[in-house]
Order: sequence, then C-alpha cells, then structure tokens
Amino acid sequence: MMTEDQAVDQVIRLRKQEARVRTGHPFTDTAGHTVTEDEVVARIIELREQEEQQLGILGMTAFAMGDALLAVAPMGDDRSRTGAIEVVTRVADRSGVNVNTLMERRMVADRVPETVRSHTGFLVCARYSVYKEIAQINDVDERLKWFKIIHTEEPPDNRPVTARLKNTNRAKPRWKVDQIRTRRGIGTTRPPADALAHLQREPVQVRQEALRALIAQPEVLHPVVNDRDTHGTSPAERAFFVARAPHVTQNHLNIEAARQQSREAFQQGMLNSPGLTNQRMIDTMDNRIRNDAHNYQQLARDIAEPMLQRHPARLEGSRVHLQLLLAAVQACIDALPESDVLAPDGDEMIIDAVAVEKIQRFAFAAASVAEAATN
Repeated sequence: MMTEDQAVDQVIRLRKQEARVRTGHPFTDTAGHTVTEDEVVARIIELREQEEQQLGILGMTAFAMGDALLAVAPMGDDRSRTGAIEVVTRVADRSGVNVNTLMERRMVADRVPETVRSHTGFLVCARYSVYKEIAQINDVDERLKWFKIIHTEEPPDNRPVTARLKNTNRAKPRWKVDQIRTRRGIGTTRPPADALAHLQREPVQVRQEALRALIAQPEVLHPVVNDRDTHGTSPAERAFFVARAPHVTQNHLNIEAARQQSREAFQQGMLNSPGLTNQRMIDTMDNRIRNDAHNYQQLARDIAEPMLQRHPARLEGSRVHLQLLLAAVQACIDALPESDVLAPDGDEMIIDAVAVEKIQRFAFAAASVAEAATN
C-alpha cells in the first residue's frame, strides 16, 4: 500500500506526463481551422499555469507558447507591416506573460524546425536555453549545424579527473550554453571570478584588443616592461624580442638580398657598358695583382738579405702567414671561371675612348717628328 507522499508523487508524475503530451504542437492537427487570438490567449494562460506549477517540462512549455503565437503572429521579413508585434503585445497583456518572453519564445519556435524537434535527443541532450542560444544564430545552415552537434555529440566533461573517476555511473551529460559559446569562440554567460581566467576564455581577437588597450596605459605598461630579473631583461621585453624576431630576420634577409642584387647589377652594368669600361675594371684588378706580386718579390729579396738570414727562428713565424697568402692566391686561381675563349693575341686589341685619345696624341707627335726630320 502506498503512503500519502508516494501517492502525491505518482499524481504529479502522471500530470507531468499528461502535460508533456498536451504541450506539443497544439495547432498542427487543426487543419482548416482559423485560430483566433482568444484561443491563443487561453492556451498561453494554460501553459503559464502549468509552468508555474512545474507540471510540464520547461522546454516543451516554451516551445508550445511559441507555436501558439506563430499561429496568429507569424514571423516575416518586414515585421513592422504584419502587425505581429501588436498582436504579441496584446496577448502578453491578456495572458500575464512578459512580452519579451513571448517574443523570444516565438522566435525560437520559428527557428527550431520540426526536423530538429523530432530527433530523439530533442530537449534530452540539452535544455531549452541551449536551443534558444542556437536559434539566435542568423545563418540557417549554421543553426542546423549546431543543432546536429548537440544531438550527435557529447558535451565536454570539464570536471576534474578525480571527480570523473569517482562518479563513472553519472547520467549522460547535457549541453550547456557556455559550452556552446566556448566552442563557437564567443564570450560565456558566466565569467569566472578570476578576470584573467575569463580573458583566456575569450576569442583571440578580444584578447588582442585587450592587450592593445593595456599597452596604451603607461601606468600598466612601464612597470611590467621594467620588471627586470637577474638576466637584465623583463619577461615583457623577452616576449617582445621573441615576437619581433621573425620580422627582424626577414628585414635583414631582404636588405642582404637587395645589396646582393645591387652588387650584381653594378657588376653586370660594368660588364655590359660600351667601350672598355668592363676591361678597365678587369685591368684594375690585374694591376692590383701585379703590384702585390712586385711587393712580395721585393719582400723575398729583403728576406734573403744576410742580416735577416742570421735570425731563422724569428723568420720561421712568418712561414705560416705566407702559407695563408699562398692558399688565398690559389683560391683566387680556383675561382676563375673556365672559358673556351682565348685571351686576345697581339693582333687583337680592344681600345676604349681613353686609349684612343692617347694613341691619337702619340700618332700626331710621331708624325710631327717625322715631318721635322724630313724638313
């Protein structure tokens, strides 16, 4: 025999089941019948009372109110011309339900289609507030994607590992609004007590804007930058240098590349210039080599002097440097490119403007001397 409390509990369960059936879609089986505003008001009053007495599931009651309103105030692209807002306002005044609540439930009911409501996980895997959160997404495809996610995927379990190990038989978790917002990368509804932890949960763009705002405040920036440790730099300075390193490296590479291109362009211009400008550059190089050779030949004669020959130990130290010089000369020889073109013989000369002028002066002087000798 049941006790009085058990009997009451059973009555409540039965009434909840009855309300669960009656708070479905009240106007889907009334084809051909024009629903009046009075009927909608009566229906919303009934649903409001069930909600106040906790006789129905909150989500089902909310959807039922929204469906009732859609029957007399359908959603439209231009709501200002349909008179829907005025209808909802009158229904709110007559039913005693807040007008903002009715407007919200009407919008949610319109944006949660039958294909979503017929899913076995509807209002099981998530509360009404989650469906309301997703319904606020304007893009239809995006909404359907998130409805599918909450119906097919389990929400993240943010409990500590020890709590998860202790309670392995816990009922299947339900999606929450903050979990949806976190996964979408937007701000959560309940920020943690720790402001830094709350900021870490914000999207990257929000954190970047927060950083820009903070570095614009000297009273915040200067102490952090000058908080130097034993290494002589502060964590902020090291972070700045690390973040700037790729930019500095790329700039250095760009400058070096520009310098190399400039050198190559100069050399190519010298080689491509008319006359013997190219040859003059090579002649300058050859003159340096000949002068150096002459200097080292003179150095060899100096080393051969009897006065220095009497100090072999001191001269021995120069041997390694001369060997380095010999290696450098060999490297220059090895760097010369191979060429099939033979050096010009005595009959082939390339004369530039300067050489032409000198030859002309020499020829004129020689002609003058010859003419004077003849006379």
